[in-house]
Amino acid sequence: MNQSGNQVEAYLRVLLTELYSFIVEEAQKSPAQLVPNLYKQIAEHEAYDSLVISVVRDRSLAKFFPALRGGGGHEPDVGSLKDLQTIVIWSDASSEGMTPLTLCSSIISDVFRYLWSWTDQPSLNDALVRLPDSIDLARNLAEKRTVEIPAVVSIHNIDLMDNDTVEVGSAVLRKPLRYDRSRLHTIVSGQELSAVLRLQTDFSAIHVRATSRESDREEEQQKTQHLIETLGYPSMEKQTWKFQGVVDRARLAIVLSSRPGEIFAPVQGWDSVVNPLSDIYHSQLSGARSFNAPYPIQSIDEAAKRRIASLAPLIEGHPNALRTGIRRLLLAVTERMYSEDGFVDAIIAWENLFSGFPETSLRVCGAMARLLSPVDIERKLEVYRELTSLYRKRNSVVHGSSTGSSTATAQDRDLAVDYTLKAFEAIYQREDLLRIETSPERGISVLLGP
Repeated sequence: MNQSGNQVEAYLRVLLTELYSFIVEEAQKSPAQLVPNLYKQIAEHEAYDSLVISVVRDRSLAKFFPALRGGGGHEPDVGSLKDLQTIVIWSDASSEGMTPLTLCSSIISDVFRYLWSWTDQPSLNDALVRLPDSIDLARNLAEKRTVEIPAVVSIHNIDLMDNDTVEVGSAVLRKPLRYDRSRLHTIVSGQELSAVLRLQTDFSAIHVRATSRESDREEEQQKTQHLIETLGYPSMEKQTWKFQGVVDRARLAIVLSSRPGEIFAPVQGWDSVVNPLSDIYHSQLSGARSFNAPYPIQSIDEAAKRRIASLAPLIEGHPNALRTGIRRLLLAVTERMYSEDGFVDAIIAWENLFSGFPETSLRVCGAMARLLSPVDIERKLEVYRELTSLYRKRNSVVHGSSTGSSTATAQDRDLAVDYTLKAFEAIYQREDLLRIETSPERGISVLLGP
């Protein structure tokens, strides 16, 4: 690390130590909106001028201020450095104005927001230990590298004991902390926030450009909007797709840990991802039409926790496998309030796992029967007959010729879901099947395999 890098940390340590009590007091009011309240405190501190100089001399952090590149070989005075202004386009398609003051405030704020994502009462020592990581995070963002930042997702229809936590691979399912509630409580109106999933997600700066107080505001807004549309929106789409995949894999691990006859149905509600260098946080609702689910609330016991802990790493280790099938299974158990819809989605998941042309029914049902009963021939035939019966009923539902009672359809849905769960779990125990990228190839591999 260069000398200015050491100085950045040294000055920020001084500020963090002296402002710790102030930050803790402010957090009691509104931890989600901490940054603006720090501006005045930092700007008036005796170390601020030296901190600004060390920031612009830092090889990485200086990249947030492209105006420095045209300095003509001499360093501007401190007053000019303080006036540096930048507009950053982030990977979530948001934009943010930045100055040396907001950058320094945000680094300190990130220390606490990260710690608050784990505990309600971080100590000063906790904050000082975290500070180098927050500085490195800012440096990586200035270099336009992708970083991982905390996110929380409200999870409904799953019950946890007080202070209970469930490890879901690299994510954690837990009771909400105070900070979680400050980010999510205003947008979960009428719904008790009973559990949250805390995870990491990708984030980056995708464009940085200089601006100034003298720039025409309307022209600057037009330039920024153009960059958001051309760079931000495509980036946001990729980032959202990847984030949802992480959430879905965690929810799948929970679903696959269901007890016999009791389906875990973790409904995804609101999620919140906090830009580490911004005082603006964004929250959004998942595609769920309701926080209710077709299956009742279930409690995760110790046995389920152990199953989740064993399954989640397997699922995380193959992030691109079975994605469409995962989504269909989650739709069936967490969103489809009409049993016919859940029934159809469960069998579409089968097709994603094993389908091919011709003879889709034979491929799908035959592959599943062989996968689930590889040795017992009689049981294999029994499973195959039951699967093909469900498949025919599914075709009747899709083509509008089903006249069965809602009770019968609900039973069919439950049976189809149960087979889907068993098929997923069996596949995740087979490395050879997880390496296969297409459902026809996977189906043939099961049918013709040993």
